[in-house]
Amino acid sequence: MNLRKWRNSHLTGIPSLALALVLALTGAQQVMADGMVSNPYDWVVELETKPLERQFQYEGSSLKKIEKVQVAYYAPNKEDEKVAYEYLWFNNGKAYGMEKQRKFDLPQGEGVCLKVKHKGGSSSSEERKAAANAVLRLALDTFVNKNPIVQVRLPNESYNDIVNEITSRGFQVAPSDGNDFDGGFTADLILNIYSEQDGMKTVLYR
Repeated sequence: MNLRKWRNSHLTGIPSLALALVLALTGAQQVMADGMVSNPYDWVVELETKPLERQFQYEGSSLKKIEKVQVAYYAPNKEDEKVAYEYLWFNNGKAYGMEKQRKFDLPQGEGVCLKVKHKGGSSSSEERKAAANAVLRLALDTFVNKNPIVQVRLPNESYNDIVNEITSRGFQVAPSDGNDFDGGFTADLILNIYSEQDGMKTVLYR
């Protein structure tokens, strides 16, 4: 199956594909020789959710609420140089539309962090479903462009709900015993998921 063709023609979930993707990379911060601390990834791909409660409130419309996810990317510590990538619209967690702003043109081979944010700092259950869907869609984009996902960063307040939503889409929680990674399971896609502050971590695989 052509991943680019699937990416543009299907707007729900992620298919069972053999994505020969090696993503089990450490999320710990790396220390440089001069003592400076650097990020373990080259790019941040930011997914910011926003509710649009009145967007489609007109006579005859069956849509009551729409969630928008704005996707942009920037180099670590250079958020002021953020570049818009695409806009996604969801209804109750199901993809409803997409507006592409540019090609996903990060340098191939460079690692990324998928970072979820919520406009205003809080989120609805529908936004959390949209965030989970968007994370999986961006996982495909990074695969196509040969960018390994080093980390997925989630807000503390929505962490558990987004993780649960991703598992409901066919992912499993990896064994907690590190030895199991040497042969306890096989995976086409691994997501190392971290909370933004409290140090929660979940490894999901499919």
